[in-house]
Amino acid sequence: MLFRELVEYYEKLEATTKRLEMTDILAELLAKTPARIIDKVVYMTLGEIYPAYKGIELGVAEK
Repeated sequence: MLFRELVEYYEKLEATTKRLEMTDILAELLAKTPARIIDKVVYMTLGEIYPAYKGIELGVAEK
């Protein structure tokens, strides 16, 4: 999966306020994501890079 494809799904998510439509978009994204990178796609969708239990801080401010 190319990063461009992932961004297209995120843009679709941003464009809707309908909860069921968001669920459908996410289901399609996860179905098309190769198993070897599914964890990375899920973390990015959650706005994370690593799982919280690893305790890694990047030192980047939100501002």
